[in-house]
Amino acid sequence: MIAAAAGAAAGADDDRVRARTLAQEAERAAAAGDLPRAVRALQAAEAAAPGWAELKVNLAGLLSRSGDQPGAIRAARAALEIDPSLDGARYNLGLAHFRAGDFAAAADTLERYAARPAPPSVLVALGLSEAARERPHEAAQALGAAAGAGTRDPPVLYALVRALADDGQAAASAAAADLLRRSAPASAAASMVEGDALDRAREWSRAEAVYRRALDADPRFPGAHFAVGLMRYKRRDYDGAAAEFARELELSPGYAPAARYFGLLELDRGRPEAGLPLLERAAALSPRRAPTWRDLGRAALESGHPGRAVEALRRSVSLDPDDASAHFLLGRALHRQGQQAAADEEMRTAARLNAENRARLLEKVSGASPPPRE
Repeated sequence: MIAAAAGAAAGADDDRVRARTLAQEAERAAAAGDLPRAVRALQAAEAAAPGWAELKVNLAGLLSRSGDQPGAIRAARAALEIDPSLDGARYNLGLAHFRAGDFAAAADTLERYAARPAPPSVLVALGLSEAARERPHEAAQALGAAAGAGTRDPPVLYALVRALADDGQAAASAAAADLLRRSAPASAAASMVEGDALDRAREWSRAEAVYRRALDADPRFPGAHFAVGLMRYKRRDYDGAAAEFARELELSPGYAPAARYFGLLELDRGRPEAGLPLLERAAALSPRRAPTWRDLGRAALESGHPGRAVEALRRSVSLDPDDASAHFLLGRALHRQGQQAAADEEMRTAARLNAENRARLLEKVSGASPPPRE
């Protein structure tokens, strides 16, 4: 039995030696730019030593670089099954999810690195994924760390500008915009910043022209088709807006704002059945956004699905208890279900919140004190 064990150990050592030789061959092929040969060599190495987790980590990275994101995800998960502590495997898993457009999975995989050191590429993937699912604070944190580590990629800096602005950090957003203009003045990202300023000034036709200039510079710039569509939506050009939102979702299926506004557009033109799946998609992509759940509830209610509406609207008011519109819609949905007492309570809540909002507006305009909140 001792001899058999010694023989097995020697065989394992031989497998490691062969795997190491193949891994070195893969490294040379990758350095020469021959990714297919590198992948084949590393796959052979991994087959020779299937318990060597680091080989699977490297294979995941190579597969992701070569465009095989499903294969990269499988390899990274296999490495983590052997050793859950391997940061490299988690990096490669998150990056593969990101490159596949699954921003929710990417953010969930990489969010642990928001508060600990990580490579800039990981911080970028985390930040852009959080921005795509409309979590500006988390996006600003990760993208700011990437910029602090020296990242100057224009789309990344633009995403940082937007995240900081959406997070209420106006001064930091302006500073990031200045950095972008200095580092890449002729970029599509710089045009996007200019377009955003025109949008805020309600100069929507001029903003659209500038956003189109960004698309001329980079037809696949993240969020650019959405921005053009939003300008058309604001001017009630619903067909034009729909085409742009659809194009954005074609390029980036996980971009929650495009799904949400596409759904709202369908509601505005009286097609709630068409808006419902888009808003369901937006809610799945951005589950912490109360307005998205409210809009989904409205679409379900107008489509004749009061039960689905109640579910979505309860989610909305749990995330934002002060949204009078969500309480009002929830009251209507409960009434449709015959739950009159609960419906009346939601209507009373909506009326109270509306009164408080009017009082706050009056205070802002005239300086009068609002009534105390019960």
